[in-house]
Amino acid sequence: MTLGFKQRNAIRKIAEILCNFLPASGHQTWKGHVNFGLVAFKLGLSEYWTGGSKLPAIINLLESTYERKIGIFQNLIETVVLEGKTYRNNKGNPLSRNEVEELNKCLLELGFKFPDLNDPQFLDSLESKHYLLNVIHDTSINLIKLRGGTYINLYEKPENPIWHRQLMLQEWYRARLKARVDHLINKWQDIIGVQINKWTIKQMKTKWGTCHILTKRIWSNLELSKKPEDCLEYIFVHELVHLLEKHHNYNFKARMDKYLPDWRVRKNVLNRFHLAMKSGSIKPLYKTYLCR
Repeated sequence: MTLGFKQRNAIRKIAEILCNFLPASGHQTWKGHVNFGLVAFKLGLSEYWTGGSKLPAIINLLESTYERKIGIFQNLIETVVLEGKTYRNNKGNPLSRNEVEELNKCLLELGFKFPDLNDPQFLDSLESKHYLLNVIHDTSINLIKLRGGTYINLYEKPENPIWHRQLMLQEWYRARLKARVDHLINKWQDIIGVQINKWTIKQMKTKWGTCHILTKRIWSNLELSKKPEDCLEYIFVHELVHLLEKHHNYNFKARMDKYLPDWRVRKNVLNRFHLAMKSGSIKPLYKTYLCR
């Protein structure tokens, strides 16, 4: 199968995510040590593992497997994820749900949806992601980019005050939440048979979401931008159902059971998270340097 531009771009993004899951190579005789080279060897893909610089080697492994042995591609991805989960746990840096969900999105761009990697029980076993923030002084731009599912690169002009970074991050999270929610609203309005007039993002201390039935308006907590897709979907189905049933009574729960049978599981997962904005979602400044 020949790779087009879209496929190559998706594979590069997958490689950037997987790059943090395992080391590139090492002694295969070291008990318990797993690396990309060993995974390739076990799956009969050694000829596609070039070694050398890590990211290009992973890209070549993925591209070659996709083009020449696509039947093993799923096994390759799942093996790296499962071995990576063990490796990262042993290193004290557990694999996060955010990383796997980002990986699943990239796999969808290739037309793949692997059941084991999308299984709610597996995703619930992973921790929520704490990003490392790189602040890069650049005289020309104010910009934020997510790199490899692990780092947030914040490009800012050197003269910007410290508080400006928090403002930039909030607007970045706001844009990401809007992009995730738009398709959910369109999907569930049709399914439930309701129509909202306005949807707004705001910071809330006591609720994940709320709605005004008469005006058909929904508000959602900005913190949802950092939460799993299943939890986000639960909140919007919950609020849309309120347009049909005001109270949390039998009829409300019956509608939730009809539209989202596992809503109680999703609710329990979401309620394990903090409601209010916390700095813990982004670790203290990892690095500040000048872009030349």
